[in-house]
Amino acid sequence: MSSYQEDAQALAQLFAHTSDDLQGGYTLSTNLTMSTGSYNYFWGSQEEGGWLTSEELDALVDVGTRNEDSNYYVLTGEHPQPLPELGLDHHDSFREQAVQGLFSYEWHDQGSTARQLTDWIAEDFTSSDDEGVIRAGNGFAGLMEIITDPDIHDALTKTGVDVTEGENEYTNASFTQFNGELADSLANVFDAHIYSFANGDIYDTNDIPVEGIGLYEHDTGLVQMGPQERAMYMQYLMGNDESAGYVVNSVDLYQQIESIAYLDSGNAPSSARGAGQLQALLEQALDMESKNRTDDLDEQIDRKTQITDSIVGEAGSLSEKIPAIGAAVAQALELGQESIVQTIVDGEYDVSPHFPTYTTDEHIERAFSLETLDFVSQNNPGELNKVTNLDDLRILVDGGALSIERNGESINSEDIGSSFTFDDSIMISLEKNPNEWSANTMSELDTMDSAMRDVLKKIDINVDGEEASGASYVSDFVPDYTSAYNTTRNFFDNQASEEEVN
Repeated sequence: MSSYQEDAQALAQLFAHTSDDLQGGYTLSTNLTMSTGSYNYFWGSQEEGGWLTSEELDALVDVGTRNEDSNYYVLTGEHPQPLPELGLDHHDSFREQAVQGLFSYEWHDQGSTARQLTDWIAEDFTSSDDEGVIRAGNGFAGLMEIITDPDIHDALTKTGVDVTEGENEYTNASFTQFNGELADSLANVFDAHIYSFANGDIYDTNDIPVEGIGLYEHDTGLVQMGPQERAMYMQYLMGNDESAGYVVNSVDLYQQIESIAYLDSGNAPSSARGAGQLQALLEQALDMESKNRTDDLDEQIDRKTQITDSIVGEAGSLSEKIPAIGAAVAQALELGQESIVQTIVDGEYDVSPHFPTYTTDEHIERAFSLETLDFVSQNNPGELNKVTNLDDLRILVDGGALSIERNGESINSEDIGSSFTFDDSIMISLEKNPNEWSANTMSELDTMDSAMRDVLKKIDINVDGEEASGASYVSDFVPDYTSAYNTTRNFFDNQASEEEVN
């Protein structure tokens, strides 16, 4: 053991001073990553009985994970084609132990180096290189296969590591609570593959729940995953305040973009069901993480309340993530380059992230009504000249939902008279978070909803030459969203009931 310790320390010292451009061969890199991860799995930190420091282990992981072919093998168990070198085969359980060891170890840099094992999945999946996209898709499927295994998931969410957050002292923290860099990497992977999370089936054609992780299908860009596996992955992201706030906003952005994609394409079922299902999965992940923390502290934890500040704080930095989400939606719906989704991808459309509250029919209708009104105001504001009851517009302005400017000067509700016209001099913006409205009591919200509903009845949206009122688009979208949301929530409710019985 002494000899191994000295050899490992010497190797770590050597690698710690290598150039960042230096990349080990396939076999060396794989063995470095596998042996270091397995060391962490079996020995752990020095406090747990290990004899290498985090800095020494970090140097070994750094060199090992610079080789993407090696990372691919560690996650999938498949050698790149053509096989670069012979004589390198490990049992799946060895790979799983290595990944678990790399994730669950309490890194001094919060996993800043270890994240190299997964960073490439998000980066390559959104590249223009077809071969790289396929490899990243397969790598994502392999990662999901490993970290959603029930035993590994249990180990990664109950690591035995002590973490203090505010007044709470956790003794069995999730790995993302203390390895924030790894949490961030997994959040990027989630963004790149958000369409797989949103649009997978809950039940198969025989009404049997979908389970496990399927293969990556390059034609669709999707990996079929069971709802439980998707919620497990999202629970990891809920374990870290920053990644949780970030992903909640990503889900909200996805819902906004899907809403706009529907208004641009008329494909209500696809857009609404994905958005509804993703919202339900987010809530399940929050519930799972709340329970995990409650079990650790032996007191009730509301994870949704805990991350509210992070959600608001992260909102301003989300624009860089819109391209990955927008590209997935545009590809799946086969929308053209002139679509509003492409405008979002190009960063030319104002999306306002906020904590999603799409949990009741009332909230869903309000949220999608706002998206519809915003879509019209951004693309064809002249439609608002069809509104005959100007009191409806005045109510929305006074309530804080609708802002109007003419040549840079604000328009008050009393300025909206019979001669008022929405023309090129007018700029319109919507506040899509009702919590920010001045009119947000229950009775005031009823009045705002009624006014918005009446406005949408008067304005028309043209999709492929077919024109219909904004209100009819809302009435088509909401039932599909609600159905997918309820199906997903009911799946987890039924599962919980079965566990209680057993």
